[in-house]
Amino acid sequence: NGGYGFWVNGFFVTSVTADGGTVSALNAVNKRGRVKLAADVFIDCSGDGDLATMAGATALPADPKHPGLQPVSMMFRMGGVDTPRLTDFVRRHPENCALGESEAIRDGRTDQQCADEIHRQGQPTVFFKANGPLLKNAIGSGEMYPTALIMIQPTSTQRREVCLNTTRVGGVDGTDAASLSAAMGALLDQVWQCVRFVKTRVPGFEDAHFSGVASRVGIRETRRIACDVVLTEEDVHRGRKRADGIGKGSHHIDIHETGLGQVRIPVDDGGSYDIPWGCLLPRGLSNVIIAGRCLSADRPAHGSARVMGPCMAMGQAAGTAAALVASQKLPHVRTLPI
Repeated sequence: NGGYGFWVNGFFVTSVTADGGTVSALNAVNKRGRVKLAADVFIDCSGDGDLATMAGATALPADPKHPGLQPVSMMFRMGGVDTPRLTDFVRRHPENCALGESEAIRDGRTDQQCADEIHRQGQPTVFFKANGPLLKNAIGSGEMYPTALIMIQPTSTQRREVCLNTTRVGGVDGTDAASLSAAMGALLDQVWQCVRFVKTRVPGFEDAHFSGVASRVGIRETRRIACDVVLTEEDVHRGRKRADGIGKGSHHIDIHETGLGQVRIPVDDGGSYDIPWGCLLPRGLSNVIIAGRCLSADRPAHGSARVMGPCMAMGQAAGTAAALVASQKLPHVRTLPI
């Protein structure tokens, strides 16, 4: 099994029992000792493709056009934000914000008109961009760490609370515990640095307070498991529809890079694409289905499909399919009619 394992519902899986591509059990341990978890169908929603990999599946190769893995992040929350002051600042200084990145959303509006609409909506959803004067000057002076965006989104109107997604540390392998642990200190340093920055420089945050940090490091990308079908950049960009689609995605191609870099390419015409069933079926395995960010996709397509909405759709499809395969006693996940 390559000398690694993974946790599932209190069990630490140390290996799998498989014969001819059919997995019969997960061999695990917990506080009661060694156990064997048997099933007709297994679903790998580990994010890293752990179960599939231990059963013999392979990962797609690295992309020479987009080398490396996306950086990890630590999201955090701040309460007591004065939303009207924040959105008024956006309205008065739209040059600081990422606005209307998709022409379908922009619909002919200027940056100023988009900023006016944010203020009218009255929700603290604001993206400060690295090449805007506010963040560019702060990064240049060392007041802020290099980052492409400070993304601010509401979590609680009652608490006047927002979450911030902005920290990033590159060169981290999310399947390596030591690599992941080593990034924690730098990520938390960035959290406190950003808290100080927004309280000092961003109207609406003067009296805000730190209110919480994510329970774990956010990992955007590790293994992309090789499956029957590979979702491609063209599929996503052009909004390709498929007869075997089991879920949809509409998030732009979104590849975070170390420092200031970020690739953001919207789906054509503000549309959506279909995720094919074959993207969830690991090559060489007969009763394993994957779902989530370990799906079979090239790196640009993965940059879109890895986010929460598509992952939830894939999870529902995988669960439904597994139940149908098991209840109908089908010999192979590929014999299930789409």
